Amino acid sequence: MDGKRVLFVKRIHKELDNIFQYSITVVSAAMGYGKTTSVKTYLGSQQNIQVAWLSLLGSDEQEFLFWNKFIKAFKEIDL
Repeated sequence: MDGKRVLFVKRIHKELDNIFQYSITVVSAAMGYGKTTSVKTYLGSQQNIQVAWLSLLGSDEQEFLFWNKFIKAFKEIDL
């Protein structure tokens, strides 16, 4: 991994440290920017946390489909 990439990943992880101050976090960027990889890698390094993961696609514009995915994501964790 080159030096620029390492610094970028460290910066992203530093920003992700702030997610624990909020009940919900939204990560948004165009496809291919590494959102899923960055967040899953970061969360995998944390201990004793519960995460409800919800990926949204263009087809999720229908309200019913969104709420269906939302409820399913929260059913997977022990609240």
